[in-house]
Amino acid sequence: MSQLADFLETHKRELLERWIARVDASIAPDSKSRRELEDHMPAFVDQVIAALRHPPPHRDFAPSPPGREHGAQRFRLGFEIEDVVREYGLLSHTLLDLLESDLVPVPITEVRILTDQVTQATAEATAEYARRMTASATEKRGETETLKGQLETTLLSIGDGVLTTNVGGRVTFLNPVAEALTGWSSAQAREKPVGEVFRIINESSRQPTPSPVDRVLREGVISALANHTLLVRRDGSELPIDDSAAPIRDEKGALLGVVLVFRDVSEKKKAERERERLLASEKAAREEAVLDREKLATIFRESPAAMCLWRGPTFVFELANERFEQIFGNRKLVGKT
Repeated sequence: MSQLADFLETHKRELLERWIARVDASIAPDSKSRRELEDHMPAFVDQVIAALRHPPPHRDFAPSPPGREHGAQRFRLGFEIEDVVREYGLLSHTLLDLLESDLVPVPITEVRILTDQVTQATAEATAEYARRMTASATEKRGETETLKGQLETTLLSIGDGVLTTNVGGRVTFLNPVAEALTGWSSAQAREKPVGEVFRIINESSRQPTPSPVDRVLREGVISALANHTLLVRRDGSELPIDDSAAPIRDEKGALLGVVLVFRDVSEKKKAERERERLLASEKAAREEAVLDREKLATIFRESPAAMCLWRGPTFVFELANERFEQIFGNRKLVGKT
């Protein structure tokens, strides 16, 4: 049973309509139809619902066709690559707004599944967009440097950290967010092994965590971090992060490298802890209220004094204890006037 999956199924159209309106108002190139803007997002929402109903045993993702196709379609429509990333952020914010307005409580585990699915689709859409740009540059060799510069320019403005590697696992690019998160400049990190720049450990065991980049290079599949992963920055400080890595391929499917998208989740972790604290406090308050009601009911029933409760202007008996009914000849008075 998934509260978030149930909500998505009943509010899917409303979610998509609100999301399309936001994309159309703030991101989309001019003169795009609602059908073009909607694209593969309904299939992605269905993918999220399926993941919520049948959660993977661990954070190990299969390819996301909706994410890949979305990246390809946005490239054809003339979207910028950072806009593709922003679209998924808008989808998450739109869903959270709907949940908040309907006062729907969602377990933290389901929020994590949603975040994982969005991160996965974002990485795959970004990788497919980059692959399309590479293929386009190959077809138009005279524009290669222009397109390469355009790709780097757009990656520079993405709100998440973006790190790319070549097929040998050496860093080729960091955007400014990735520089700030890792403590490495793009120039300093270039050609270094990704494990030296992107150092990650388990929050509990403090042991090194395998890099998702290594798995992408080894198996050619999308890979994501386990929960409770810390990024060790160049100065030794640590940040909790979420990430997903996806392969970059050429038009023939050959592996060219990896794109890694990651973000600081310190505030999200803080919010999760506060939410869990509030939920625990609310649960304790409800349990205490139940106990208080049970105590009052016991006192009412067992009181040696005759006691009753009337309801409404016609004085219908709502409650009457045993002593009160004895006075009226052991008649059952509840519901009567």
